[in-house]
Amino acid sequence: MTTDPTVPTYGRPPACELVGVTVDRGGHAVLAGVDLAVAVGQVVALVAPPGGGKTTLLDVLGGTRRPDAGIARRDGRVVSGLRPDQLGELGIGRTLQGLGLFHGRTAEENVLAALLQGRGLRGKRRLPLWPGRRRKASGSREDLPGRARAALAEVGLDAAAAGRRVEQLDDPQRARVALARALVTDPTLLLLDGPGMGLAQSEAVAFLELVVRLRRDRTLVLADRDPRLVAGVADRIVVLDSGRVVVDGAPEQVRRDPALRRAYIGSRPAG
Repeated sequence: MTTDPTVPTYGRPPACELVGVTVDRGGHAVLAGVDLAVAVGQVVALVAPPGGGKTTLLDVLGGTRRPDAGIARRDGRVVSGLRPDQLGELGIGRTLQGLGLFHGRTAEENVLAALLQGRGLRGKRRLPLWPGRRRKASGSREDLPGRARAALAEVGLDAAAAGRRVEQLDDPQRARVALARALVTDPTLLLLDGPGMGLAQSEAVAFLELVVRLRRDRTLVLADRDPRLVAGVADRIVVLDSGRVVVDGAPEQVRRDPALRRAYIGSRPAG
């Protein structure tokens, strides 16, 4: 594996790390002995062709996927097999491939659902997605719908967009709803899966620029198939090939590394 010792760590401890992580699927190693440490405040991009293990790595890093071997740590604490509602307790915000939005519900209701899930209300049937039950389910006088609307405004969606069902929004707007869901619990670690998926190149670039503006001092790990897309925002790029880290370094160093080309030219999707 090629590594670049000049990548900045800001002199800070790891916000999250993997040690010797292996994940098998049907006898195929989706991840094979992966070691990875992400410093507090760092922006790290995971890149690989489709089926290259990016989503699985994010799942393990965020604690929702139990590896077959190895460990994952968050702020030094071993995490594994967490429920999605437990992510908020560890200061983790997450977007999913395909966005993971509730169709038939408004943008505001989707963000409110994420906020309540982060407080331990699990399951779609227990989420108060209609106005008459919001105050009662929250158990407090806090204006949770107001927080949801504020999160949507932060990502550039106005009150009209907040009140529309998500299937009535265009692709860039839906991506912003998913980002608002990840940000509404005020995480310190943000994991983004396929932020450019389904967007035109110019839309994906604009979306990543928004992410960087809003991240403040959060640690950010994003996974995407396009190394050119993430090169402009990442401190560091990690390239996966056949479940292994083959390059880990600053964007310019990774761009010149022949292992990046081999990962894409000689890749076969893992499914």
